[in-house]
Amino acid sequence: MAPVELTRLLQRAHNAVVADDETKSRFLKACTELTKAFALVSPHPEAARIRVAVKRLLHRMALLSLVSLGNWG
Repeated sequence: MAPVELTRLLQRAHNAVVADDETKSRFLKACTELTKAFALVSPHPEAARIRVAVKRLLHRMALLSLVSLGNWG
């Protein structure tokens, strides 16, 4: 994905996350659940194949949470 496309996608995702307090809460809960789930399966060899993708996704989710909670900058 081109950087411009990624930026647009992240902007749309951010707008969706900050839509209302319930959406923010669900988003943060999903981040937590993904982190816990991956921690459980990470010892499995199959998890090694997706480790980078999951970490990248969690990083992007963390950035969205910071922005959506007003903790950016």
